Amino acid sequence: MKAAAAPHHFLGVTRQGLAGIVHTTGNAHTHVILRGSNVGPNYSSKHVTEIVAKLTASNCNHRIMIGNSVFLSCPYRIRLFSWKQQQAAYQSADCSC
Repeated sequence: MKAAAAPHHFLGVTRQGLAGIVHTTGNAHTHVILRGSNVGPNYSSKHVTEIVAKLTASNCNHRIMIGNSVFLSCPYRIRLFSWKQQQAAYQSADCSC
């Protein structure tokens, strides 16, 4: 996140579709996306709290996004219930995420 937020150069594609060196002034709106992992979900309130602590320790912003593709792996009713349950947990959590 720190690298993406700072000005830097990287290999990219030009407007003409050619490979070239691209310069950016950085992205002040960087964020972490939680989508799940090989060992299971990583978007519970516990996981979000852990990420906020790590971001705080690293002096990074607390922007966290939960990728909705995580809901494609289970039946609709479970997805909906789980999402509502998680949203209630996030809203009651004492953090600035």
